[in-house]
Amino acid sequence: NETFDASNINRQYGATRFNIGKSKAFETAKALRAITDDTRIIIYPRGINEGEVDHFLEGCDIVLDEIEFGAVAARILLHQRARARKIPILCGNSVGFGTRLFLFTPESRTVEEMLGVTLAQAKEYE
Repeated sequence: NETFDASNINRQYGATRFNIGKSKAFETAKALRAITDDTRIIIYPRGINEGEVDHFLEGCDIVLDEIEFGAVAARILLHQRARARKIPILCGNSVGFGTRLFLFTPESRTVEEMLGVTLAQAKEYE
């Protein structure tokens, strides 16, 4: 369960000086709920992991990957399972002062190919 810290305020949605030290997942859900109440929000405070990734993908037509930049194993796991279900993924990570948007489809290059890292290799370094 990742928490907000001061360095997140200038670059992550939901981060404010009032929620430093609080759960990113729950605080972001609260911010979204403040915008609208006609949506269903399911929170995964432990992030993407082997035990929850399949449930996370249930019913998805498309996924927006906003996984923390350094969480490579979680990203690869999500992409592999989505690809197996033929679910496209938009990946939009902020790096430095910019953002890049990538579309991964079941037919496109994989995130593993783009990063040059396998899931096993990524797990070794986390």
